Amino acid sequence: MKQIKIFITLLVILCCMSFNKKPFDKKPVKTGVKSLTTIEYENSDSLFPNPERGLVQPYDRLLDVNWEGNFENWWLNDYRNINYSLIYRCYYLNNFRDTLIHTTALQRIEEDFATLRECGFKVVLRFAYTWENSDSEPDASLEIILQHLDQLEPLLQQNSDVIAVLQAGFIGPWGEWHSSYNGLNNATSHNILITKLLEVLPANRMIQLRTPAFKRTFVERTTPIQSYEAFSGIDVARIGHHNDCFLTGGDDCGTYQSPVIDDKFYVSQDCLYAPIGGEMPGTGVGVLEPEAAMAEMRYLHCSFMYGIHDNLTDVKDELIKDLGYRFELISGNFTTEIVPGGNFSADITLKNVGYASLYNERDVELIFKNTSTNYIYKVKLTDDPRFWQSDSIIHINVSLNMPTDIPSGDYLLYLNLPDPAITLCNNPKFSIRLANKNIWEEQTGYNNLLVTINIDENNIVSINSIIKEDILIKTHANGISIETKEAKHVLIYSVSGQEVYQSTIEGNKKIYLKKGTYIVKTKNGSQKVFVW
Repeated sequence: MKQIKIFITLLVILCCMSFNKKPFDKKPVKTGVKSLTTIEYENSDSLFPNPERGLVQPYDRLLDVNWEGNFENWWLNDYRNINYSLIYRCYYLNNFRDTLIHTTALQRIEEDFATLRECGFKVVLRFAYTWENSDSEPDASLEIILQHLDQLEPLLQQNSDVIAVLQAGFIGPWGEWHSSYNGLNNATSHNILITKLLEVLPANRMIQLRTPAFKRTFVERTTPIQSYEAFSGIDVARIGHHNDCFLTGGDDCGTYQSPVIDDKFYVSQDCLYAPIGGEMPGTGVGVLEPEAAMAEMRYLHCSFMYGIHDNLTDVKDELIKDLGYRFELISGNFTTEIVPGGNFSADITLKNVGYASLYNERDVELIFKNTSTNYIYKVKLTDDPRFWQSDSIIHINVSLNMPTDIPSGDYLLYLNLPDPAITLCNNPKFSIRLANKNIWEEQTGYNNLLVTINIDENNIVSINSIIKEDILIKTHANGISIETKEAKHVLIYSVSGQEVYQSTIEGNKKIYLKKGTYIVKTKNGSQKVFVW
């Protein structure tokens, strides 16, 4: 909005300049914007699923050749109907501690990924070798773990579209890294495993570690991810955090080192650009009171949570709504009358009212849909929504030239935030819904911006009105045409004041210009500002 005000102020100053270049013209200049429409949006408190965030349903399974533990569509659909979009899945490899994973078992994992994709879910993924903390149920040797990761690499690469994040796992009971029958609970083994995980996982996906100390040891630094490093693919930018004893207070069962306040601050800064999620303990362990728990999750920028403690059941709806990102449209300013080949501009303002930002890639698109023919014109913007941080105001500033051959007509305008994966980009279940009333299209996954754009070759896209009606300006594919009732000496300036054209015109004259904003003046002081 500030940029628009500055821009209009500049135009007013330029328009007030007379033909003989005196500093100011005392004539009043109208600054109303004929073809600029402002829309104010109404936010919504409704609950709905959105990708890669929110409450998570855990579903662990012992992987075997003859298992019956695959995901089922009806089960996933039931959870989507109560606003879940994430599943936590730990595959227990107990049956393969001393051998390669059987190809049939690998196929079962492949089938799970396909079902997740079909039902609109992604997975928080982990692998482990035991759910018991005893010598009779050991983890595997490091050699076996690395062999298993070689086997899993093709699955992880080919199905990364439905993997939200991979938790380190493998070592110790539940893959939680707090003990190891095979002596893997040390920095050397940890770092070898982390390196391997980052290798087998596609570069656009992250892993999560059980404690902040594990990350600091691996990256050999104590500072969190910096903004210029975020999403760059370097190691520090690909490691987030999972807390399997979340919200218990104090150091969360050893998650944080002393002083705890410093460790939590480190995580809060790191997770501006990386995911944190976790598990609340069972009912036998106390957790923070609701207000304190929600404040902690907002401070740490928590994206997801599995397991709802009895103490927090009364605020379950709040968690469904606020965990991760939640984008609300505030307002939009739009050029609503343009010509084919003309310039379209928009300034869309949003706010992220959720706890966190996005941690995986996401496209931003404007969709122009012809109201008569349903013809679609799609524009991919350069904005990166992973930087739309919690509690921040976001501006999407658009200035683009429409195709010269776009069909004339009225177009509804939509904002689309699809998953960039080719397997998911046209699936509305994987598009982001904005938290506003009357804008979501469930069939397409588009967010209706509630504005109609008229594209017509007869439109004159103008900002200021003509002071005196003595010239007529129309746009065409390669510039403008100026029509005068009598001979007029016409000058055209750029907004910077540079003269780009001058000539005496009588009748109709076609002038070829680069696309941009210009001021047309005549010798008697008449002037017009237009955008082409």
